Amino acid sequence: MRDSLLILFSLCPTVLSASTVEFAGVGPVQEFHGSDHPSTAPTDEWWKSFGIDELNELVEEALSRNHDLRSTWLQVEEARAGSMQSFAALLPSSSLDVGANMAPRSSLGFQFGDLGSANGTTDASSTFYTGNALLGVDVPLDIWGVARKEYRASRFDVLATRGDVEAQTMALSALVAEAYFDVLASREELSIVEQQISTSESLLELVEDRYRSGDADGIDVLQQRQQAASTRTTLPSANLQCTLFQRELALLLGRDSTTPVPRLASELPDLPSRPSLAEPTDLVRNRPDVKAMEARLQAAHQRTMSEVLSLLPSLQVSADIGLQGRRIDDLDIQHTWGANASLSLPIFQGGATRASIRQARAQERAAEHDYMQVLLQAAKEVQDAVETEEAKKLELDAYREQYQAARLAFEEARAGYLLGTIEYLTVFTSLESEQQARLNLLLARRQLLSARVQLHEALGGSWMNVWENPPAMELP
Repeated sequence: MRDSLLILFSLCPTVLSASTVEFAGVGPVQEFHGSDHPSTAPTDEWWKSFGIDELNELVEEALSRNHDLRSTWLQVEEARAGSMQSFAALLPSSSLDVGANMAPRSSLGFQFGDLGSANGTTDASSTFYTGNALLGVDVPLDIWGVARKEYRASRFDVLATRGDVEAQTMALSALVAEAYFDVLASREELSIVEQQISTSESLLELVEDRYRSGDADGIDVLQQRQQAASTRTTLPSANLQCTLFQRELALLLGRDSTTPVPRLASELPDLPSRPSLAEPTDLVRNRPDVKAMEARLQAAHQRTMSEVLSLLPSLQVSADIGLQGRRIDDLDIQHTWGANASLSLPIFQGGATRASIRQARAQERAAEHDYMQVLLQAAKEVQDAVETEEAKKLELDAYREQYQAARLAFEEARAGYLLGTIEYLTVFTSLESEQQARLNLLLARRQLLSARVQLHEALGGSWMNVWENPPAMELP
């Protein structure tokens, strides 16, 4: 595993296209476009490496039905709608305005000329009518690209939100796998506890038989009764843990938590071969949190440029054409039109514009530091996951050796006790050691699987790109 400094320097984004932007302290940061990134990481869903069909089905069900994830997808739709609003500012706008007015003739004040009807007769009506219909068009001339910068920033906002959803998708798949393994481990632990209770009670019967025949002391019987009772106390807790883990898995799947999850294996699987580790630079493409932060950095830069360009003059062009008349029944309707061009040069706004620029630059610098921190965190998580898995493998080997020795010691002690060559205290001690060693071995196997899940989560991948917003699901 490369050291942290090598990983950090390797993680710095490289120039992949002519469209790059220099950021102070970060270097050239490419404008990424979601799934358009090439990737050397496998696109297959990582959970399939365990070779468990039911796990594959459960993860895919969770990615389609989990309500938290579905709610997060709506944030992507919201960001896309906001981007469309920004794009609308680049396009011409038009409106059709129709108006009518009715007022008393006395409100006109002094009148000159003929305000009568079209045939020249005097209209003695006390009410005066006017009406108009105008079609107007406004054309924004984004000379300096201010609106285009805002639109590009909104597109990066969409990518950042998409990255957040992909990160939650990755986290959900890991949570489902962890919950699945928790259920299997709890079931296996329950089976081990039941076997240990049976073993303790069988040994109790043996000690009681020897006591009745005068080959054992009363204290041996009492100690074994205490040991059997102590083993039985773990059974309710084991049953409860199994139930709670099943409910947690059902909740992640979007099911009613009171409904048990069927078709589960009876024991934990073996650890598959470790995936090939991608190059450190691949984390920029495969980690959704890194992609999201990179997009936020790009968006902040675009908004800074937009604020700077807002100091320049702006030009607006508008035109309208329509009809107007004095009476609703007047056939001699007048045609009207107009055109307007305005140039606006900001001179003094009380320092508001320059304050906005300073604010945007501060947000951009903050985004730079956030981006670098995410890169450091990504490198750390990969290194931690790899070293944790290696340590858990060594622990598992040691626990497996410990259990084998404890099991043989108990068998030898029990056989010697039956022959009368070994005291009961040795049997009692070896039984407790064997039972604890077996539970420790189960815990070590579970922790090793968890380390593998954490490694996959740290590496990321491109498989999240194929998961889109699921179709609407009828709520229960």
